[in-house]
Amino acid sequence: AVLSDRSQSTSETRRIHLSFKDVKRALRKLHNHTAAGGSGWRNEFLKTLATCSKDDLGVVAHFFELLVNSELQIYSEYSAVVRVVPLKKKKGGIRPIGVGEPLSRAP
Repeated sequence: AVLSDRSQSTSETRRIHLSFKDVKRALRKLHNHTAAGGSGWRNEFLKTLATCSKDDLGVVAHFFELLVNSELQIYSEYSAVVRVVPLKKKKGGIRPIGVGEPLSRAP
């Protein structure tokens, strides 16, 4: 499943289905030591979900299905927000670094 598909409504595209194995694999691939998004969540928090039981991962998979199929309206608006961190350049000026929401990087 590709997260860019969630920008289109599910009526225009086929519904994306995720198994507990899909979610477990994707969670394990998340990188550690990344910045937290606007919610304060870090990849390390999400990676702990990979240790859940098969049944619990099924519930997590359902959540991500709702997320990637744009069925969580309140979150879809929130996930579009990017936290901007200003970094000083060596030769002057500022470089804006955008930090997105980790939940939108998972499955």
